[in-house]
Amino acid sequence: MDLLQKKVDTARKAFRTFQEILEQPYSKVMRDAAIQRFEYTVEAVWKSLQRYNSLFEVVCFREDEFAEGDTTVLQHIRREGIKIL
Repeated sequence: MDLLQKKVDTARKAFRTFQEILEQPYSKVMRDAAIQRFEYTVEAVWKSLQRYNSLFEVVCFREDEFAEGDTTVLQHIRREGIKIL
């Protein structure tokens, strides 16, 4: 199985366990468990996104992040046909 698929599966499982804990009645212990599961879920999703990025070299930024008149990078991106997300 591909490493990306493994990381996505791990992220899905982590999210399911996070959802399960949210369905439990509130208590301080459940709150702490939810925080831990949330952190684990975010980390698992982050790792799967990193793997995806390493395979497909995705570049994400907003066009408005560039200073006015700084079009060099944008011109290159448009010339190469890279989609701006």
